[in-house]
Amino acid sequence: MDCSCLARLRMLVVCALFLCAVCCLHAEDEYFPCKYVEVKHRAVDAVSAKAKALASAFRIAFLDLLQDHMKMDKNGAESVSCAVSDGQVFDCVYDYSVEHEKYSDSFYMAEISCRFSRKNVSALLESCGIWMGEISAKGSSLDRIDRNSDSGESVGLVVCLDDFICHFQKLNELGCRVTKFSSLVVAFLLDGCHMSEFQGIGIKYAHTQMQ
Repeated sequence: MDCSCLARLRMLVVCALFLCAVCCLHAEDEYFPCKYVEVKHRAVDAVSAKAKALASAFRIAFLDLLQDHMKMDKNGAESVSCAVSDGQVFDCVYDYSVEHEKYSDSFYMAEISCRFSRKNVSALLESCGIWMGEISAKGSSLDRIDRNSDSGESVGLVVCLDDFICHFQKLNELGCRVTKFSSLVVAFLLDGCHMSEFQGIGIKYAHTQMQ
């Protein structure tokens, strides 16, 4: 084989390795890092128990995702989780695997690992009035919210519809200004100087981008 053939072969190998690297990077951009959850569930039969176990595992992993990568506090993550269905969470799952299964007629136990689609998570959060780019910017939005609270400027919040209805009178007294209303959640603006009073109500909430 002459030198020109060897050079072409080396170039093809380099190009192939480069394309593989690009494809891997692009694929990783499509999903969040893997989450691992161990679940145990009982039901009327093994099939139902497994379905409940998977739904529970995805829900737990979704909560971890909101806190670890979205930088939400525990209350905010739980508020968002309560506002979405198991089906909506499942739609965000990029892929998953099941290991160490153990089951009987009414019992199921396994270790579940799953990855969530960045695109689908972003779409789900936006449907709740939350912008992923805003809250995943390494805490910058939380710093902004703290500054707004201290200065008395408006703060964007989102709560479950049921909580909003239940505490409507108090929220109205605090001067909340609704920016988004749906069958699941309500997003509104609140003066930062009233944040301590709002937190005193005990409603689970998440911070959202101001409209």
